[in-house]
Amino acid sequence: MKICLFGGTFNPIHNGHLYIAQMALEQYRLGKVIFIPAYIPPHKRNKNIIDPKDRMHMIRCSIKGNNAFTLSDIEIVRGGTSYSVDTLRSMKKIISENDELFFLMGTDSMADFHSWHQSQEIVKLCKIISYERPGCLYNETLAGMGTLKKYFSRSIKGFPIAVSSSDIRKRIKNNINIKYIVPEKAEKYIKQKGLYL
Repeated sequence: MKICLFGGTFNPIHNGHLYIAQMALEQYRLGKVIFIPAYIPPHKRNKNIIDPKDRMHMIRCSIKGNNAFTLSDIEIVRGGTSYSVDTLRSMKKIISENDELFFLMGTDSMADFHSWHQSQEIVKLCKIISYERPGCLYNETLAGMGTLKKYFSRSIKGFPIAVSSSDIRKRIKNNINIKYIVPEKAEKYIKQKGLYL
């Protein structure tokens, strides 16, 4: 089976995340996409990140009904800083030796990949699928990756989604509607719990 890890803060999950995961699933004939919320993301230490249980709940209710989407609490349980290389190593021990491991990454992360913890090990553990983020074009990002360029040959064909979790948090704080940007069940949960106010 082709298994793809989709890591992130998911603070909160939004429809862009779901669209990207579905495009990867279809275009690369993946068997499974595993959403993996970070406990403490290395590049977002000072951000307003809500409790992992709340982020987990929103992912769980948002992916319900899609049998190819699953959720893992591997980084939450491990605690500490969530390094992708540690997660990939752990997943390699869990999956079958016949399974193929992929990792989903935005072009904004591609641009910073050289600074990731043990980035040279990451590319040995999986195949990377990238997706374009607004303002960070795939071809331009790829051109500046030097020797790492060969590991980023897979890219999702589709429209870049001009939505981000930080924009959603700002909208909530300013009492602006988030309908159709966030999955309906996640939106309801945010309102019920008074998150991001």
